[in-house]
Amino acid sequence: MAHQSYFLSVDIGTTTSKGTIIDQSGNVVSENNINHSGIFPKPGWHEHDPEKMWWEEFIQITRGLLARLGSAKPSVEAISVSGVWPSFCPTDSQGNPLYNAILYDDERSVAIVKDLKKQLGENLYGYELIPRILWLKNQLPDIWSKTRMFFSTHNYIIYKLTSTYCLDGHTAFSYGTGFDEENFEWDKSILSNYDIPINIMPKVFAPSKIAGYLNEEPANILGLKSGIPLTVSTGDSFTSILGSGANKIGDRMLLYGSVGILLALTHDVDFIFTSESYKDGDEGTDWLLSLSKSGKQLEWVARLLTGKLVNNIPVDLAYLDELTNSIPKPSSIKFFYDIPIKQKDIILAKTPHACFFGLTQSSLIGELYLAVLEAFGFCVKKNIQDVYIDKSNVELNRLFAAGGGARSKTWRQIVSDITGFEQLYLPDSIGAYGGALLAAISVGKFNFRQLENLVLERALKTIPNYLNFQLYEKSYSDYLHILNLFQTL
Repeated sequence: MAHQSYFLSVDIGTTTSKGTIIDQSGNVVSENNINHSGIFPKPGWHEHDPEKMWWEEFIQITRGLLARLGSAKPSVEAISVSGVWPSFCPTDSQGNPLYNAILYDDERSVAIVKDLKKQLGENLYGYELIPRILWLKNQLPDIWSKTRMFFSTHNYIIYKLTSTYCLDGHTAFSYGTGFDEENFEWDKSILSNYDIPINIMPKVFAPSKIAGYLNEEPANILGLKSGIPLTVSTGDSFTSILGSGANKIGDRMLLYGSVGILLALTHDVDFIFTSESYKDGDEGTDWLLSLSKSGKQLEWVARLLTGKLVNNIPVDLAYLDELTNSIPKPSSIKFFYDIPIKQKDIILAKTPHACFFGLTQSSLIGELYLAVLEAFGFCVKKNIQDVYIDKSNVELNRLFAAGGGARSKTWRQIVSDITGFEQLYLPDSIGAYGGALLAAISVGKFNFRQLENLVLERALKTIPNYLNFQLYEKSYSDYLHILNLFQTL
């Protein structure tokens, strides 16, 4: 029997950690998930425990993946780790956490950001590195005095596995002022202005580079052979691009996740994972829409409506889809949540308030759920019209659906019917799958050109229903009218 190569990836998400093993042809041979809940010490604060929710879950998921594969120490040839980003976890010189990881949507730095905006005259959104460090220095000086390294999700796991302190360019770029994206290095002069020592900063590489090799101790814990290469990897939004199949300039990815994201490729996909210079800030993607609470609000509404779901359990999409089967489309009810937020502006947006409009005593649960799905589609349509078509220099190309929510055929169909765009969907299009492809690419066992073959062979098409599209045009007009009224309140 021919030798079979496997590639392992784990994605540590906001509410779920997911793992995948693929073979050299891109086939999924093992999957494993663990759900978790964030830590919310104060209103607007959002944390993860890096040991329990990152490292221990990585161990559990990896062991589960290997158990499902069914062979003792299988031939895993490369490993990739992705995760929620950018996070900020300060550690000592040995990588021991000094404080919980502060997540991307944590609002504790908002006041500092407002002051920095005045000083720097730059757009800041709250998740950047300097506001996080200034908060730590001001509020917890004892912890800051012991800080020798800091981590986001994926590079924390990589450090635990390889003892290599590094970071990918996309996460470094998201940390904002202080990173020179064209030269792929930290700006000493800017950091010194805030008394941030350069020696606490990680080395920065392209996501496809090899970060290091699996040490013997973690290899024994995981049940793997030591010496397996690990990629530098990147945040889950970028590995989702790879997993979605989007690979050509102008291809767009719509992420149905905890954060709803619409982005377009400004370069072919290989640039995103191999480049070590982002000239003029172009990291290979144009971020068009970020709905900061879309997935969480869907989960909240689902629990509220059905009573079947509890905290930490993913939305039962199949059950909810059944509720909408007999409901005429479009829904007579309108749902309003996040106002579309441009260019990753998550923190400084007003806290979104959910609102149903048009409820009656005869309204059905399925109608309310349908209204939530339609609201997501309306936001995407509005953004494509207002931001993308009018202002983008990238020609419209294919639209790829990705993320856990894209498993819902009903949801994908509604978005296509509203926008008029066909969607392509690879059933495995989650961050962990893209990470596994990246692991294979990093050791030369898969290449970016093969990604298009996966799309041609496996992608499911969601084609707009022309009759529904016409009906949704009127519903969309009503949606905009009501939205404008709300914005004047």
